Amino acid sequence: MTDSLELRGRILVADDDKPLGRLFKAVLARQGHEVEVVTDGEAAKQSLSSGRFDLMLVDLTMAPTGGLEILRHAGAVCPDTPVVIVTGHATVESAVEALRRGAHDYLIKPVQNEQLIRLVGRVLEMKQMEVDQRRTGEALSVEKRRHKSLVQDMKARHALDRFCGSSPRMSEVRSLVEEVIRSDSTVLILGESGTGKSLLARTIHFNSDRAEAPFIETNCAIYSEGMLMSELFGHESGAFTGAHRQKKGRFELAEGGTVFLDEIGDFPGAAQVALLRFLQERRFERVGGEETIDANVRVIAATNRDLADRIRDGSFRADLFYRLNVIPVTLPPLRERPEDIARLAEDLLESCAARLGRQIKAFAPDAIEALTRYAWPGNIREMENAIERAVLLTHDEVVTSRHLPRQEAAVSVACPSTSLQENEKSHLLRVLEQSRWNKKRAAAMLGINRSSLYSKLRRFGLMEAGAHEQAAAAAGAGAVSNAPTPKAHTAPECADPPHRSRA
Repeated sequence: MTDSLELRGRILVADDDKPLGRLFKAVLARQGHEVEVVTDGEAAKQSLSSGRFDLMLVDLTMAPTGGLEILRHAGAVCPDTPVVIVTGHATVESAVEALRRGAHDYLIKPVQNEQLIRLVGRVLEMKQMEVDQRRTGEALSVEKRRHKSLVQDMKARHALDRFCGSSPRMSEVRSLVEEVIRSDSTVLILGESGTGKSLLARTIHFNSDRAEAPFIETNCAIYSEGMLMSELFGHESGAFTGAHRQKKGRFELAEGGTVFLDEIGDFPGAAQVALLRFLQERRFERVGGEETIDANVRVIAATNRDLADRIRDGSFRADLFYRLNVIPVTLPPLRERPEDIARLAEDLLESCAARLGRQIKAFAPDAIEALTRYAWPGNIREMENAIERAVLLTHDEVVTSRHLPRQEAAVSVACPSTSLQENEKSHLLRVLEQSRWNKKRAAAMLGINRSSLYSKLRRFGLMEAGAHEQAAAAAGAGAVSNAPTPKAHTAPECADPPHRSRA
């Protein structure tokens, strides 16, 4: 609470007892207040009408205009100014009448100096609290309006129409998501790296009844087991070394909203038991705490891993999988929905150009052809990076194939008979050769994680070739291995390829 001695106010004293008026002024002026003294009711009314006061002290029986008449006038012209009635002829009836008409308090003469100082300090303190409450209320109203505007903006940005394309695969996803957003069931989003799993989680949240509440995301792959428990469930002060204060976890902070658990396939083993219990009961305790906390949150999880393989090797609990897999949604990779690539690329171009402040209007036909024919092993994330590069490189209003990265632009000269799968395999091999079959470097160049890269190597039967290339590099082979190159390593060529633009 504010110290009353620090508050300074402008005070009006109205009393026909001139010595008392001078005494009040002297006592209050020593406290730092600005004091004006009047000796009749009409002068008091005029002062109230012409100036702003933080407090008024008025004599009840002042002639010819008494304190109750001045109190009525004050309520009309300055209702925020508290009025204290002062009288030497106090009765219960007069006190009740003054308070009924709006007086803040009642003082009986003779008034002691300390009594006056305490009363004035208390009134000014209360007035300051009212001002602070009003300001807080106004600030809260502004924040509520701002929050509502942000939610509306997020709803527009994550509209279902903006996420789902026109391909048959995405039409199936849209139909499923339309059902999902009307429920509170746990959702498991599956798909390769870069297919938009995080974006789909946000789309589900901002199209659901929980849109006004928080959406909180956690990447399960970047935390150790202990840190992940603290992040999700919170901890009490002193729960472990460095826990100097209580911390609320993601489930507690997301009350009423959604928690998105990305990379759920990397959830550490022992912590899976705690997550399983939470999904079953929607209750938890903070790390080091005893209080059981109920949580009203929806859980959406996502992974690019094959959870069946993780269950078989014992690194993921089968019962946790069943709890997560209430509504599975599988996002197809871009190579399986080429019909959506042109529209997606145009949306990304528009948003990227706006973010970078570039006046770029469209793609040239050759760029659209290159984008559509390319296999996009890194999916939407790789496309977004490629388009950002093109936006930065072009000085025109149109992006052509020469502005695209070399591998994407090169696809535009491929034979019409070349399949998307062959294009993806050829591109994968080019990147691996550029990285000298360093899996970490190749995954970074493709914009995917290493588990996705290994999945692609297995799908294309390139695991043995990769081992052979790495062994050759380790043995000091500076050039390509002398072993025969598998036929699959060479992309089909046209009989008469057109001129290839420089990237």
